[in-house]
Amino acid sequence: MSFLNNEQALKASFDNHHFPPRIVYPMTFDENELKKLRIYGKGLIAPSVAILYLFIALVNYLLLLAAGG
Repeated sequence: MSFLNNEQALKASFDNHHFPPRIVYPMTFDENELKKLRIYGKGLIAPSVAILYLFIALVNYLLLLAAGG
């Protein structure tokens, strides 16, 4: 918390675009994280994975209907 109360250190951090760890979390993904998310998304829509998740969702829906919900 002392870092946030130190006006000079805070201004220098904004000017240099560098913050101490665990103080400020980035609002955007860096390139590697975005690439990982794309690969993850492509994996989820792959037929072998999508069919499994659709089957699980269908079974859950049928169980919900059978339970009277």
